[in-house]
Parts: sequence; C-alpha cells; structure tokens
Amino acid sequence: MTTHDSPAGSGHREGGKPTASDMAYAAIRDLILRTELKPGQVLSESAMLARLQIGRTPLRDALRLLSHDGLVVIEPRRGTMVAPLTISDLDAIFEARIAIESVIADAAIARVSAQDIADIGSLAEQAEANSAEQSDTSLDEQLHRKVADISRNRFLVDFHKRLRDESLRFRFLTGSGIDTKEDQSVFFRGIRDSLAAHDRERLSNLLVTHVEEFRQAAWKALSRGRHMDEILIPDSAVISLDTRNS
Repeated sequence: MTTHDSPAGSGHREGGKPTASDMAYAAIRDLILRTELKPGQVLSESAMLARLQIGRTPLRDALRLLSHDGLVVIEPRRGTMVAPLTISDLDAIFEARIAIESVIADAAIARVSAQDIADIGSLAEQAEANSAEQSDTSLDEQLHRKVADISRNRFLVDFHKRLRDESLRFRFLTGSGIDTKEDQSVFFRGIRDSLAAHDRERLSNLLVTHVEEFRQAAWKALSRGRHMDEILIPDSAVISLDTRNS
C-alpha cells in the first residue's frame, strides 16, 4: 500500500474553510476507516483530546457527526465507542453495495457531463502515474465517490458513502481488496470509457465486479485465518484487532 493511501473525502462540509470540528471529524474518521481506532474500541475523551490536540467542543461535535455516519456509537452514561463489525456485516454490506452500484450506474449514465468524464480521466492518469506496485486506495475511494456524485442523487450519494466507509474498514482489517497498479489503471480507464460511451451495462458490470472481487478477497482472508488470533469469527462476536478484548 502506498504511503498516501489515506481514505479520501474525509471532510464533512462541502466547500469553505474547515472548522475545528470539521478537522476533528476528518481526523477521527480517517483513524476509524484505517482501523487505527478499532471496531468496538472505547474512545476515552481525555485520550482523544491529547492525541488530536483539539478542544472538547470540536471533539464532541465530531463524534456526533460520526455517530450519524454510523461509525461511532454514543451511549448516554456509558461512553463512546467505535461502531463494531461482525462477520454477518460483511455479507450485508457487500450485498447492499452490489445492489446500489447498478442503480448508480443507471443514474450516472443518464446525467454524466463532459467535465465528469474529464475528472474521471484525470483520476485514471493519476493511477497510471502511481510509482508503487499496488493500487492507491485513496484514488480508488475518489473514483467511487465521483461516480456516485455523477448520479446527482443525494440519497444515493449518502447511502453509498456509508457503505464505502464500512467496506474500507473491512479492507484495512483483512488487508484484502488491494489491486495491482495495472489492474487499477485498467479499471479506471474502463469506467472513463463506459461513461464516455454512455454504456450503462458495461459501467454496471465494472462496478459490480469490482465490489464482488473485493468481497471474495475479504472472505478468503478470513477463511485462511488471517489475524485469527485477533479477529473474533462468530457472527455474534465483534471483529476487533484489539487482542486485549479477545
């Protein structure tokens, strides 16, 4: 994975100078998606204040926003924790993603503009310029977000963002779903070309296949026992890399 593979689009507000709360939200979201803050981990307010060097109000604002995103669970009088993940979540998340990718493909083909195609082309060029052997996770996230944005449907965009967030947590938990640089470049060019040709079927197939391959890679990583001493496997258990809680 490249050193610049930080999940993209972490800011909560669109446009304008980010506030302290926005920056806190972006920082904590990034830690959660990269599983540096692990599923089920209790978040100590004092520890988070010291780690992020922020004030109490921005921290609490950020946690409320992350709770709305489903990444944090706030329980009155009990505290705040990173939202847990279970094995059953894996299939549920990818089942929903596969379904929504086809819907997004339909809307994107109907509403794509020349500028949208140019933007996707720019991402494809960045993918090809990547000097690492592995794909750039940040670029991958930007591409999926851009395709969703092309749908011009805020409900699809919001739901897709939540599913992408959960997918990223599984990616970092299992170390799976990382393409080669060449595979990523081919995928990006395919997305650009299918949008330019207004080829709905090809676009849908590319998006769905990409997600399905990710799901299979995640299951393969779990089935061969990757992190077996750290991840709790039963459906009723929380997936956690914190061995102190296992």
